[in-house]
Amino acid sequence: MDRDEVEAQYMWHFPSKTGRPAVNARQALGALIIQRRMGLSDRELVKEIARNPYYQFFIALESCPDVVSVQAWGSARAAPAVRAGIPH
Repeated sequence: MDRDEVEAQYMWHFPSKTGRPAVNARQALGALIIQRRMGLSDRELVKEIARNPYYQFFIALESCPDVVSVQAWGSARAAPAVRAGIPH
């Protein structure tokens, strides 16, 4: 699938020029996948994404730069160091 086409079709559903802009299609789909696979409510989903750096990486949140270093290291020892910097 072409990402630009999917993004355009998704954004078509949110035409408002006022208010907060919609999240991009990758974040919305990624969050939905996590929610369905883990059986989470909306509130639980938000908490889990805030708590779990791997979920943040999966949905391409821009505010999780430390997750990339964990992926690059490929080490389970790096996870506690990253978690220490993420609010619970």
